[in-house]
Amino acid sequence: AKNARNAIYEFQQLLQTTKADLVCIQEARLKCVSSRQRGTPMESELKEVEPILKNFRSHYEMIWSLADKRQAGTLMLIHRKLLSGQGKNDNDDLKQRASDNEKVLLNKNVAFSVSGAIGLLLKAYKLEDNQELKEMIQKHNNKTTPSSPFKKKKKQQTSMASFFKPKAQQSPSKSPLSCTKVCEHHPEGRIQFIRFADLDVLHTYVPNNGKDPDKFERRRIFDLEMQYFLITRKKIIEKASNAASERPILWVGDLNVARTYMDGTDYTRNPSTGTVKEFWTDPIKCPDAAVREPKGEVDPGTIGLPGFTPNERQRFEEILNKAKLKDVWRSLHPNGIKIESIPYLANSSGGTHEKNPWNRAEYTWRGRFARRDSNVIKARYQGKGQRIDYFLLSENALDQVEKCHILGYGEHMEGFFCGSDHCASLLVLKDET
Repeated sequence: AKNARNAIYEFQQLLQTTKADLVCIQEARLKCVSSRQRGTPMESELKEVEPILKNFRSHYEMIWSLADKRQAGTLMLIHRKLLSGQGKNDNDDLKQRASDNEKVLLNKNVAFSVSGAIGLLLKAYKLEDNQELKEMIQKHNNKTTPSSPFKKKKKQQTSMASFFKPKAQQSPSKSPLSCTKVCEHHPEGRIQFIRFADLDVLHTYVPNNGKDPDKFERRRIFDLEMQYFLITRKKIIEKASNAASERPILWVGDLNVARTYMDGTDYTRNPSTGTVKEFWTDPIKCPDAAVREPKGEVDPGTIGLPGFTPNERQRFEEILNKAKLKDVWRSLHPNGIKIESIPYLANSSGGTHEKNPWNRAEYTWRGRFARRDSNVIKARYQGKGQRIDYFLLSENALDQVEKCHILGYGEHMEGFFCGSDHCASLLVLKDET
């Protein structure tokens, strides 16, 4: 909320410059009304960001998925021209009916959890009774741990009153396809899925890998759920006799992983041997890369700053390969891109930044400067960058991409950061898409 208030002008300029049809925002950090109404922010919370949202309500439909606390959460702004029933008449009654039509359309085509998205697809393709899919989902449900890794464990009650208090009846076990409740939300509001006419969009805020075994497991489960969803979606579409198997999907968001060494600044590469040394995986240069595990046992796959560990990178590559997704920005810019060639940053001082390759518009996250009142001369990661936000598109749709850019650069965080330490990224598809 504070960042939103401080960056109203910059965010307005971003939308006016890019004329975005779909805006995906991670780490919305507003509290939801209740665990049963995660799509609705608390009124007191909404008031804090109203100054920035009020300017876009007439053009965008806002889709929220939120946590109980000010953490995580996602927001999607969908331009009304993408929705059927757009009100173009001055008649208030017609406008209201158009708005109602948009809400009905969204209710049928939006989900907020893996199970909800799968349920939505099963309904869309009328495959709720397909035996093979039922068995596949049941097999996955049997493997999945019943308790959510995103919920904190409750302390055990030890008082006599609580001991003798009647226990709540347990809900009956779910059937394989009881996941078709598309209104279910991820408990931290990290997942949004929407079906447009010719494209599916998956919007996520992937949890940070953290520094302890519990966080490692939490992240591992989330990654496996994403892989399960993408593979299941593919099978559902293949099973649908009236659907084209080529229907693409776009996965967008803060995925909290740097795919290769090129996606982090300050690495060194020996030209003769090809050996690469990464700053973000070196416990000496980057103290936060050190992992402390019980009994001094260290899993090599957990070494590195969160987002740079071998385990995270391996799972990410598995997802890309099995789901047949392409990293759009890297596919278009395998060797990076000069700031001056990005039209949305035309007024930048790109020439001075080209001298330092780490200042180029090739990283979506930047380390902040130390606070002015701090005694620290330089913040730990000041001037350093990571590319951990992505557009992942079905490989058969890569030719439909017109351009893809990262709209922020430099240690002074120039461009469109809008008050965040992540800058905006832009994907433009061709008109016929």
